[in-house]
Amino acid sequence: MFFDRKIKYLDYVENGARIHGAGFVKLELRNGKCDLQVQVSGMHMTDNFKRQVLLIAPNTERLLGEVLLTQGKGGFCLRAMDGRDLAGTGIAYEQLSGIRIPIAAGREIYCSIQNKEEQPENRPEEAPKAVQAEKSEEQPETVSAEQSEEQSEEQPEAVQAEKSEEQLEAVQAEKSEEQPEAVQAGQWKGQSEEAPADIPAEPEVADKEASQEEEQKPGTRTEALAETKWKQLAAIYPHISPFQDEREYLSICPADFVILPDKYYRLANNSFLLHGYYNYKHLILSRLNVKGQQVYYIGVPGNFYDRERQVAILFGFESFECLSEPAVSGDYGYYMMRVEL
Repeated sequence: MFFDRKIKYLDYVENGARIHGAGFVKLELRNGKCDLQVQVSGMHMTDNFKRQVLLIAPNTERLLGEVLLTQGKGGFCLRAMDGRDLAGTGIAYEQLSGIRIPIAAGREIYCSIQNKEEQPENRPEEAPKAVQAEKSEEQPETVSAEQSEEQSEEQPEAVQAEKSEEQLEAVQAEKSEEQPEAVQAGQWKGQSEEAPADIPAEPEVADKEASQEEEQKPGTRTEALAETKWKQLAAIYPHISPFQDEREYLSICPADFVILPDKYYRLANNSFLLHGYYNYKHLILSRLNVKGQQVYYIGVPGNFYDRERQVAILFGFESFECLSEPAVSGDYGYYMMRVEL
């Protein structure tokens, strides 16, 4: 009697980068008959939809069936499949190299079932790269007891910590480039670098004093322009009040980022931002008074969870705003990122 068992862990992948674990896959082959169990977990609470499940073999993908996700969880089980032709896909048990569940553009759930000696180029070109499957926190105790020797040799926590540090360092480096310390709030980049040709040059000391005096005045050129721009936007974009209080926001979408300076155009490709937008069909632009200064924020709708907050930080969001403070698990609100007008 021939018997083989494999337990592999699903990854949630965005644009080729692993974000976190997303459940597990269990395969058992006994006397030519194969049982397959897929269990998805750890997705967003707002993920409620049905998606295709694809089997991956060298240079091909075949449709296995569909899985229904409800509040980010779901699964199914197929039993007694022919090991030489899994569920009529034409893929044999020995050929199976992965399982893929496309979620949306650039988003998928992926599991590698390759043996160590197999090469990654066997995977179809259209399937994005994924980090080797790791153990998710949601793994059932019954499954963890059946881990293979190969999985026990892996070090998923070290891999995950290393990747999170790399993402956080990249985000921090990007933010430090965008907001250099030399540029103070309420100043234009390059402001006062050159004077108009028809105005005679003043002594250097006088220039410095005049510049400092101008910065201290509340009605500076920057503030006046920002105020004018905000009034124009407020007359164009819909106003929403999601918390039914005095706070009011402008409802925008990623295509509206053209109203921001050029350096913010890249936000149109921010995966965390797009996920919130596709689920709630809007973003917000808000203006807040912080220590006497008007500051502006882009907000992404979502529910507050500690894991969600950690992912938001990696994608450049610095705070969460909701109906009451402090936020508790499950609260609806907005993950906020400071921008300039």
